[in-house]
Amino acid sequence: MHRFVRGCARRYLNDWGLDDLLKLTPDLPYIRFDKERALRDICDNILENAYPGGGTQLDLSFKQAFLSLNAFAALQKMWGPPTRIIYTLREPESYMASAVQKFPNSPLTHLQQSYVSNLKNYEKLGGDIFEFGPEVTAEDYRTFLKPLRLPDKMEAVEYKGRLAPEHVTAEMREGYAAFKAAHTIHPEAPATASFDALR
Repeated sequence: MHRFVRGCARRYLNDWGLDDLLKLTPDLPYIRFDKERALRDICDNILENAYPGGGTQLDLSFKQAFLSLNAFAALQKMWGPPTRIIYTLREPESYMASAVQKFPNSPLTHLQQSYVSNLKNYEKLGGDIFEFGPEVTAEDYRTFLKPLRLPDKMEAVEYKGRLAPEHVTAEMREGYAAFKAAHTIHPEAPATASFDALR
């Protein structure tokens, strides 16, 4: 998803882990700290160091695997509300296989709880939901990302996901099922249709 979006943006960020930085200081009367100035400084720093994208349709593409509500509020103070929020969903067994590989130093329980927390955070963050899975094609991305104009010739989408059912909790499975039942998911054809073939 993000490689297509960042190709349309002047600048992009990809999992910079800004949550702790954006927490700043607590709102206590004895703390004399200019939060507005701090956010301006952080904003300038981010924009000066963001990666160059491949287009001009967007000013900035911001991709973050785990985004807290506090960090999202700080980002909106810096840049205003986003033009579009895209929430990328993965089936729990596929998510855990990827997460343990990308974050080998994170406790398993943290990764499991992050999945559940992200599902719950959606209710406050909102956005358009796209489920990544073995059935997704480049054309699905092209349709979903409209009105962005993607290249006529796009990279083929190759699903390399594995499954890790041994790392999935009942809470994750139940949360995923409830989330899908409650929301409109893109693409319309279920992206999980071929997961059985991966088992």
